[in-house]
Amino acid sequence: MDFENELTGTTVVAVVYREGSIIAADMQGTWMPVMEKIHKNIRKLVQIGGYSVVGFAGIPTVLKNIRNIKTIFDSWNNFYGKEITPDGQFNILSRQLPFWMGNDKMPIGLILAAFDTEYQKGRIFQIEFTISIEFGEDDDGAGFTAIGSGAKTALDQLEGRGYSIASSYEEALRMVYDALLFSHKKNAAVGDTYFAYQVTARGVKDISEEINSQGRVRHA
Repeated sequence: MDFENELTGTTVVAVVYREGSIIAADMQGTWMPVMEKIHKNIRKLVQIGGYSVVGFAGIPTVLKNIRNIKTIFDSWNNFYGKEITPDGQFNILSRQLPFWMGNDKMPIGLILAAFDTEYQKGRIFQIEFTISIEFGEDDDGAGFTAIGSGAKTALDQLEGRGYSIASSYEEALRMVYDALLFSHKKNAAVGDTYFAYQVTARGVKDISEEINSQGRVRHA
């Protein structure tokens, strides 16, 4: 089994709210053809800037590509003394994704969660082979998105509850947790432990403990 190329089964969810954005993913990797769970500690999120994080769904080798992009962004930041804007990061990732898919067009999806220091707001972008779009105040009002094998169930949960733009950090955290939990319950390839970041004007913060504690609080 070529686990490096076939390890899959993912849900990545991102929500924008008044002060920034939250992005989270389950930490399970699954060999899909036989549903054999082989890893429970895979981090599918990569911080690529002081105010931006990328989540990925697809073959793990894309992680190397994201880290290479981060190196390029870091060099830009050091040379110009400022970060590439979220729009610039989005455009670069959108152009690179088709090359990462290879000749076999392996399914890969990305979500960019960022805080725009110029406009002082959180922003989230979905980047896939067939779609590259921003979700939030500038489109149809949906302030969330998801990618991966559990994306449909995650989005069904958010849309079914009538969520739109989250009004607070607490609401955004609850939205992300609910979407991931529902996805886990409906999809055996999605894990029940999550890795998460909050992105605000203060930068990027690991909130994995907070999101995982949501379940413990509710069942206490």
